[in-house]
Amino acid sequence: MRQTLCRLCVGPWRSVRYVASAARDPAKGESRSHESFMPVPMAERDGKAVATAAQVLEWRGWARGHAADVESRADRRDGLPPLESLLTELDWIVEDAVAGVREKVGHSGSGGVWRGSGQLLDGNGPQRSCQVLLREDLDGLRRMWTTRLRDRVPVQYLTESCHWRDLVLVVTPAVLIPRPETELMVDFVAEAMKQRPALA
Repeated sequence: MRQTLCRLCVGPWRSVRYVASAARDPAKGESRSHESFMPVPMAERDGKAVATAAQVLEWRGWARGHAADVESRADRRDGLPPLESLLTELDWIVEDAVAGVREKVGHSGSGGVWRGSGQLLDGNGPQRSCQVLLREDLDGLRRMWTTRLRDRVPVQYLTESCHWRDLVLVVTPAVLIPRPETELMVDFVAEAMKQRPALA
């Protein structure tokens, strides 16, 4: 049996590898993998498109307006979260999509070192003329957001990730999305074990 290493991302600064096995199909004389495609969460992908901070913020403005419009016409029973939750999800998408920011250098607009995204979404972020390295281009983000609102696909499935405590978990429609309440359970258990070590 041959072993294949695949990457499972658990945070922005480190990753863990897990081992998946691949077996040979004796009937066909070929290798058959027992693993399925392991997606890379958007927050862990390499940057592939460049836009200005102004373009990213303009896209965010469009997305916020589109969410408000769809939410105002939605029936509460159709599964669309309230506007406040949608706007939070939108900011998660932007944070995951931004791979880096750099000052615009020279006439060509290239050069300079990519730095962390900082606070792109608040007033203390980079200048609007700064370049933003995106993990998904603005058209792809538009399609993603439209799918979220139209088809009610959870944002975690669209970004193929769920931030849980200090981990970035890979999620697809084949798995359940970890509930935020489970994070509290870890805290409750840790506190109970601290108060009563005999529970361990």
